[in-house]
Amino acid sequence: MLCFGIKLASIRSHSVQKFTSKFEKYSKFSSKRLDFEVISTVKAKTMTEKLEYQSSLDKFKDFKVEKRISVVNENDFVLLESEDFSKFVQLKKNSTFPFHKKPIKIDGIIGNPWNSMFSVTEGKLVRCGEANVITPFNNTNTKHEEQNVESTISSASGVQKLDQDGLEELKKKGSTGGDIIQALMENSTSFSDKTEFSKEKYIKKKKKKYLPSVRVIKPSSFNICKSYYVHKPEKISHIRSDALALLLNSANIQINSKVAIVETCVGLVLGAVAERLAENGKIVNIHVPPTPGLTALNYLNLPKATLDTIHHLPLDFVPECKSRMKLREDFLNNPKNYMEKLPSDRFQIEVSDYVNEKAASKAQKLEDTKQMLLDGVDSLIIATKHDPESLLFNLWSFLSPSSQFVVYSQFIQPLAEIYDKLMKRGMAVQLDLIEVWSRDYQVLPQRTHPTMKMTAASGYLLSGIKVIIPPKAEKEKEKEEGEESEAKKQKIEE
Repeated sequence: MLCFGIKLASIRSHSVQKFTSKFEKYSKFSSKRLDFEVISTVKAKTMTEKLEYQSSLDKFKDFKVEKRISVVNENDFVLLESEDFSKFVQLKKNSTFPFHKKPIKIDGIIGNPWNSMFSVTEGKLVRCGEANVITPFNNTNTKHEEQNVESTISSASGVQKLDQDGLEELKKKGSTGGDIIQALMENSTSFSDKTEFSKEKYIKKKKKKYLPSVRVIKPSSFNICKSYYVHKPEKISHIRSDALALLLNSANIQINSKVAIVETCVGLVLGAVAERLAENGKIVNIHVPPTPGLTALNYLNLPKATLDTIHHLPLDFVPECKSRMKLREDFLNNPKNYMEKLPSDRFQIEVSDYVNEKAASKAQKLEDTKQMLLDGVDSLIIATKHDPESLLFNLWSFLSPSSQFVVYSQFIQPLAEIYDKLMKRGMAVQLDLIEVWSRDYQVLPQRTHPTMKMTAASGYLLSGIKVIIPPKAEKEKEKEEGEESEAKKQKIEE
């Protein structure tokens, strides 16, 4: 009886296992079938989407996309750059340019892409490739040879077999500069004994003489700053390209900003701000009368829409704007002192009050610029050779609260005095006084080192954010400053 019970239990357990295994197989099959159905539906959807996309592309089968290459146009300013010079030139028909004391025609640049190389042949510029001379050695496998090899090379007059008469014959035959350099290398008895570095220097020297070339570069604020810093740094107050970039970053120049600028850098800072804002923003250029310096701004070839965002205001009108701004602040602080509302200080120019319409429109434009300054600016930039302290505090009321300001100076003393006054009065936060410093390196195979001639420093930058001071606290601080100044005078007299 016990054996029968055990056998029956084993049969039941076997049947249960068989049933569960069948159920698992069925469930796996059903899940696989479900997954297949889902995948098939997704594939069908993707196929229909692909067909729809393909049909939409068929509509544009005959449409041809033309690659637009930026080319040099007539009346554009270009930067002609070579190894020993860089010059800004405006392109006009039949215009010439003195190149190595010889006039050459430069109108051949018109219609060519920017950053093209041009060689000087027969008194005119002809477009050429990047490599004008193929060097007869492999520069990639250059090994630093012993320096004693170069010292053993003979420096006698008979080293070069090709004399002056042979060079003149080659020129008469119409040989190019590359052919002349190749002939000089072949007829030099010491060229094969030179080191790889000496060969490179030799070819570079001959290329400068027999195959002069220039590169046509599109002017930008970076290129203009770099060129001026190398050749005429005093005109831009010795501001370097990295200092200019840090100045723009510290001033928080962005789209739709309203910026006030005081600069004596031939329009370099003004052009850099206009280049960044493009057509979205407003610039108030406060300049020393009678006319602003806009040389670098003109080099940028900016469109008319961008130039229209720049509004010029002579420095003589700042006191008038300051008195009108003070009247506004007094009304806002003490409205009870005024019987009525503050009358509008937005003047409308009438043509009858002026000689002609041109003079009236000029006066209206000047009034609009004043109102723009009175409404407040988002950023204030000062980069001038004049006293930055008086300029900053006279323009301080036009800077909106929580707005950023930057002052650049070639010397640290005036900026340190401004920093001290702002800290004592609590007029600004996040004040930073930075010295801009950098080091240039020559990067060549086995000759990487700092450049021999360079100026590491490039002026100083003071930046911060304006904060509002309560009127009572401001008066108390002014009294304290007055008492301190009187105490100092008494000590000096004693």
